This record gives sequence, C-alpha cells and structure tokens, in this order.
Amino acid sequence: MKILVLDGSLGSNSGNTSQILTYLESLIGSRASVERWSLRDRGTPSRETLASADAFVFSSGTYWDSWGSPLQKFFEDSTPLEGDSCFLGKPAAVITSMHSVGGKEVLNRLHGVLNTFGLFIPPMCGFTYSFANHLALESERAQSDSFADDLWRLEDLSTVVDNLLLAIDLSQNSRAAWATWAIDHEDANRLWLRERPISRR
Repeated sequence: MKILVLDGSLGSNSGNTSQILTYLESLIGSRASVERWSLRDRGTPSRETLASADAFVFSSGTYWDSWGSPLQKFFEDSTPLEGDSCFLGKPAAVITSMHSVGGKEVLNRLHGVLNTFGLFIPPMCGFTYSFANHLALESERAQSDSFADDLWRLEDLSTVVDNLLLAIDLSQNSRAAWATWAIDHEDANRLWLRERPISRR
C-alpha cells in the first residue's frame, strides 16, 4: 500500500504541519509505504505520481480562514483530473493545523473539495491540531480532567491511520464501479463571460 502525503502548508518541511505529519508517518510505520510531497517546494505532482498512490493525506496550516496557497495551486492545477481514475474512489485523510481558530472549518471545506474530486473520505479521517489545544493539554488540570478528552490530541492520529489503512484494504478488494457526473475536461479556464456593450439611457 502506498500513501501519498501532500503537504500544502507554507512552512513546508520546517513548519508545525510537517511535525504532525512526521508523527503520522511514525504511526503508519511499516504497514504502508509513505511518500511525503511538499507542494511548496516541489509543485504539483504528475498524474502518474497521483495515480500510483493507493490513498492520500492532504494537509495544511490555516491562513486567514483557508488552506495554504501551495494546496490551492494544487487544486487549480489538478482541476482537469476531477473524477479521474487517479482519484476516483481512493481514500483520503485531511490534517490541518492552526494557532487557535479556523482549522476545523478549513478541514470541513477540504472534505467537500476532495469528495468533489472523487476521493472517498473514511470515518474519523479528519484531524485538526492547534497551538491552543497543545497548551491546554500540557496544563496540570488537563492531566486529570475528563473534559480534556474532547480535545484533539496527537495520539488521535492513530485512529486516522487505522481507518485510512482499512479503507485502502476495502478499496483494493472492492469491485465497486464508482460513477461520475459529466465533466468538462477540455478547458477549465475557458472564458464564459463575454464583454457586452453598455447601453446608455
């Protein structure tokens, strides 16, 4: 099994999202091969690279209530691949990081975008970690307070990993023929709004 981890953060290999991904990779261990791809440093992968993956992890920090510009460029570059076999029916997990707010909303929006591309989102395969969470979990009260159980913690990534790997297994052993709607693959940037003369009264 091969998992392609797409890091769409601005920090690339030195940022907080990268630290989370390193921990994620340690949880995957030898159960699957992992290729980490920094979209900031390496740009959009080829269709062949995408097609060779059995599953994906999409990740980004939170910037002004959205994902990083490298991930946005990936979506723009990959628009012609909507519904393509390199994505269709393959499982995907989403990981976001944030200082205090916005990351959960980014996570939810990414789930919608990935589903439209044709990817399959397994249960509990979305995870957001914040600086605020990190500080709260380090407090003495959090060590004994059951309310802290409702906070995402890095250990919860084991659930993401387990469900993603299970989804790969289900996908590889399934004969499901996923359907797609009609898609214009010719020119996603085609001009559809023509200049019209302004009528003066």
